[in-house]
Amino acid sequence: KILESKKSSINKDGREFNQNTKQYLGVLNIAFSDCNSDIDLKNIKLNLKSLSKAFINYNECKNDLNFSAENLNQKTSFRIGLLGGVDVTSLESNTPIANNAEGESNFTIGTEFIVIPAFFDSKLLPFLGLNYTKTGGKADYLSTPEFDELELKFEMIEVNVGLRYSLAPLSAKINPFLGVSMGKSFILDHQNSILKVASDNSAESRPLYAGNPYKSLGSSMKLGFHYQAGINYRITSKQGVLLSADYSSMDESLGEFQFTRFKLQVGYFFNLN
Repeated sequence: KILESKKSSINKDGREFNQNTKQYLGVLNIAFSDCNSDIDLKNIKLNLKSLSKAFINYNECKNDLNFSAENLNQKTSFRIGLLGGVDVTSLESNTPIANNAEGESNFTIGTEFIVIPAFFDSKLLPFLGLNYTKTGGKADYLSTPEFDELELKFEMIEVNVGLRYSLAPLSAKINPFLGVSMGKSFILDHQNSILKVASDNSAESRPLYAGNPYKSLGSSMKLGFHYQAGINYRITSKQGVLLSADYSSMDESLGEFQFTRFKLQVGYFFNLN
């Protein structure tokens, strides 16, 4: 049976009114005719919660409760993913003391915590990501003759918070997704993350801003956006594997070096409930 409600407009005495015809009540009145005295038909609304209550009341009236209803039992669930992969970085310098900047590739590992809320029909998923990664590169140093190269080595813990949209139901075997997040990266050894280097080893390497009273490198990167695309492949109802690609751009605290990153990761996920 189709349960529906139709809206229409009527004209009375030159004035127009909106009218809502609850056709579903007629269908339910016939369906529940042998138990109408136990069901409050006039207060039934056309939504899952109200209809579910009405059908449960009818089955209780008929003493027939030997059924299961998956939708009624849906609850918010949680998923954890363990990932690892490669981080390919391109580097740009926005300072007159360096040019010919060149990024490098490094490994990255991490985990993600995903919330699967029932009220979004498992399509729009908030998530929290935590990653350990290395990012860096090299550039020609132009400020002093003693040092001719800059070596950038950023060892970081990254925290990402965002939303992911599944293009297929979460129960599908193959489920592509898109995502966007805001990320903050915390540098583990920020004092030595940019070093002045003598390529001929004639001088000991030194931090770029050592002894400079006007500049110091902060302990974290500036906030940046991450854009994701990937695929989940379900092995069982509660676990599977995933492939994820992540594009982001971030600046170090002084804005003198910009990192554009492409991260490719594979991993394993499992549901907590």
